[in-house]
Amino acid sequence: MNNLPEDILVNILLFLPLKSLLRFKSVSKKWRSIISDPHFANFHFQSSSSLSHRLLHIVDSQVGSVDLDSSFFDRSAVFELHLPNNVPPHEIWGSCRGFVLLHDFHSSNFIMLNPFTGSYRRFPNSPKPSELCPFICGFGYDAYTDDYLVVQAANLTYDTDEFDVEFFSMKANSWTKIADRTNFPYSNGYDQTIVGTFLNGAIHWLVGRRYASVQLLIRFNLRERNFMEMPLPDGFESGFHFSCLVTLGGCLSICKINDSDKTANIWSMKEYGVKSSWTKSFVLSLAYIPNRYFIPKGLTQSGEIVGSDEATRVSSVSSQAEQEK
Repeated sequence: MNNLPEDILVNILLFLPLKSLLRFKSVSKKWRSIISDPHFANFHFQSSSSLSHRLLHIVDSQVGSVDLDSSFFDRSAVFELHLPNNVPPHEIWGSCRGFVLLHDFHSSNFIMLNPFTGSYRRFPNSPKPSELCPFICGFGYDAYTDDYLVVQAANLTYDTDEFDVEFFSMKANSWTKIADRTNFPYSNGYDQTIVGTFLNGAIHWLVGRRYASVQLLIRFNLRERNFMEMPLPDGFESGFHFSCLVTLGGCLSICKINDSDKTANIWSMKEYGVKSSWTKSFVLSLAYIPNRYFIPKGLTQSGEIVGSDEATRVSSVSSQAEQEK
């Protein structure tokens, strides 16, 4: 097949599943070059008739991938990935259309990585001081401009209310400020960056309102380049319970940990942007989870909840899910 014209070879490779492409990278330098090309990855994503949903996890510098369309107990659903040698282990700060945003706390570098082909792009550093860690950050795709964006907000100093809110455009290869330093009314009640959830052309965060013990759901519209607040479920009050924002089954979902009965309660927005569509979908027993900060990461085709324990960073499955009627 190496004698085939390249355009015909590309068209053949576009019909192959991702797992086969990973094996075929070793056929020849030509095949590796084609499969590793970012443009090929984009065409393959758009032409796939049935896209798989995979969970990427990093544990002790080991990178693995779980096929959420298979049973989590099916060993073929899990396989190990290898990062390029010059890409050190980073934290995952977002994912979108098969790409992953990696962040290095030491250098404040961002890397956009295709974990299956190994191709990547390193973004220039933000103009903000590197020692200032953003309290929210997100990664998403603007279909209108065919552009990938990173959005983040950080305190300029620790003793004032000044904020830097900015986004990075991959097409422009530059950072742009999008908010006045004194006109960002949101805060982070945790000691680490809140990573946004990308869905429906927007990045979403669960945050607090400054100077008020009120939890809010906000989104950043990637086309309009602005923030908006979204409705939370009726009766949802986080209080001192740990809560997080995820996507499950293609729906924006909120998970709240209840310490008193060791459960995780999950609400899902069945119709995007419609408050009345919030539904309490699952109640998970955390009796066998060693750390109460269980974060759902995905919903398998067979209905299993895949999640992670922030303390051990080990992926796990709760088989105690009870779907609400």
